[in-house]
Amino acid sequence: MDRLKASISGSGDLDARKLTVREAEFEVRGSAGITVGRIIEKSVEKISKGASLKVLKRG
Repeated sequence: MDRLKASISGSGDLDARKLTVREAEFEVRGSAGITVGRIIEKSVEKISKGASLKVLKRG
């Protein structure tokens, strides 16, 4: 996948651990969480207190 853009607000999770993307943009608010497998080039991340973002591999 070339580009991933995801926004989560409130509670809930996005499990994309099997996904590899070239670029990503994330906005996570509340107690939500995102897990993504690999980001090859760059990412823009806006994460509020209590939210989580886990990138398993970069580059």
